[in-house]
Amino acid sequence: MSYQCNCGQVFDSPEERLAHGSSCSAMTEAMTEQELIQKSVDNKQPVRPSVFEFAKAMEAKLETNDHKGGWGEDKCSIEYLEYRLMEEIGEYFAIRAKGGVKSYFNVEPELVDVANFAMMLYQRMLGNEELCH
Repeated sequence: MSYQCNCGQVFDSPEERLAHGSSCSAMTEAMTEQELIQKSVDNKQPVRPSVFEFAKAMEAKLETNDHKGGWGEDKCSIEYLEYRLMEEIGEYFAIRAKGGVKSYFNVEPELVDVANFAMMLYQRMLGNEELCH
C-alpha cells in the first residue's frame, strides 16, 4: 500500500507521509494522522470505521485510568484481570436486565470496560509486557 500526498509525492508508510506533510504546502488538504491510521493496519487492510470508533472509546477510558500504572505482570495477576473481566460482563447484564432494549447509553461504558479487560488479557497471554501500560 502506498500513501500519496496531495502534492503528488508517494510514500511507502504513513509515517513517511506524515513527516513529509509537515513541510508540504498541500498539507492543508492532506489526510490527518488518524485518517492514515484508519486507512491501514500493517499496510494491509483498511480499518473498519466501527472498529476505529470503538478503539477510540477504549483509549479514552484507558486514559482516565493511566494513574493506576498499567496491567503488566508487576501490577496485577492474570487471575485478577479474569475476575475483573467477568465482573464487567456481570455489570453489563445487570444494567441490561433493568433497562431492556433502551439501556444502550447505560451499558456503553460497561462494554468498553469489557473490551479493555479482554485486551489486557490478550496482551498478557501473548507475553507482550511492553504493551501493558
